[in-house]
Amino acid sequence: MRAEYDQIRDSIEHEHENAAKSYMELFKNKSSFRRLVLVCAIQASVQMTGVSAIQYYSPTIFSNMGIKTNDTLKYQGISSVLALIAQLCCILFIDKVGRRWAMIGGNLTNCLFFTIATIMLARFPPGATENASASWAFIAMTWLYNISFSATNGPLSCKSAPNPPESLLEPKTTKIRY
Repeated sequence: MRAEYDQIRDSIEHEHENAAKSYMELFKNKSSFRRLVLVCAIQASVQMTGVSAIQYYSPTIFSNMGIKTNDTLKYQGISSVLALIAQLCCILFIDKVGRRWAMIGGNLTNCLFFTIATIMLARFPPGATENASASWAFIAMTWLYNISFSATNGPLSCKSAPNPPESLLEPKTTKIRY
C-alpha cells in the first residue's frame, strides 16, 4: 500500500513539474495544436449529429404520429436501454476495432438512419396519415440511429483524440473537452 501511495505522489509531482503553465502552450507547439483542433472538431461533429434532437423530440414525434403517450415513453425507454447495451459493446470491442474507423463508420451509419427518418417524416407527416407501418419504421430508425450513435460516436468523443505527450497539456485539454 505504501508503494502505491509513493507512486501516486511521484506521479503528481512529475505532472506539476512538467505541466503546461498556460493555455498558450496549446497553440505554440504544432503537435499540441493539432491535438487541440482534433479534440474540438470531434466534439463539434458529435454535437452536430442530431442525437439530442432524436432523443429529446422522439416522444413528441411518436405522439404526433398517433401513438399513445404511455407508449411513446415506453418506446423511448426501450431506446435508452438499447443505447446502454450499445455503449457496453463499444467498451468491450473498441480496442479490437479501433477508434478512428468506428467513428467514421458510425458517422456514415448515423447519416443513413437520420436521412431515412427525415424522408419518412416528409413522406408521412405526423398527424397527416394513419400509416401504422410508417410509424413503426420511424421508431425502428430512431432505435437504430440511437444504437449506432451509442456504439460509436457517443462514448468515443471524449477519448478519441490523442493526448499530448507525457500528459504535458492534459489538464488544459481536459478542460477544453468538457
